[in-house]
Amino acid sequence: MKILIYGIAFLFCFTAYSQDDVTDKVKGHLSTGNAAGLSSYFTGNVDLLVEDNEDVYSKTQAEMILKNFFAKNMPVSFSIIHKGSSTMNVAYRIGTLKTKNGKEFRVTFNMKDVGGRFLIHQMQIEEN
Repeated sequence: MKILIYGIAFLFCFTAYSQDDVTDKVKGHLSTGNAAGLSSYFTGNVDLLVEDNEDVYSKTQAEMILKNFFAKNMPVSFSIIHKGSSTMNVAYRIGTLKTKNGKEFRVTFNMKDVGGRFLIHQMQIEEN
């Protein structure tokens, strides 16, 4: 019984670490406007909302949309303001993206466990 409990605790810690590791990398890509780096953490198709335009896009299409967004709104910083997760290996993060043109955007992204790796399956970028 102890082995089972330790095993479950170990898996929970590993999952939490994986979420935080991906979050740190995504945070870095959002801070620098790196659309290619960000898209490497997308599932094959991603539900993307960028400034009132929402659809399900392929990873490549989503990268191009984000590249265009970052060209118009060069990031200065990105900070996480809230995070959460469920027991079904789904996690979300909410943050604020500040840009050189003085605009602020609320960024929300949802991640799910895909083959032992957390990937973004939904992202929203809306002006505050």
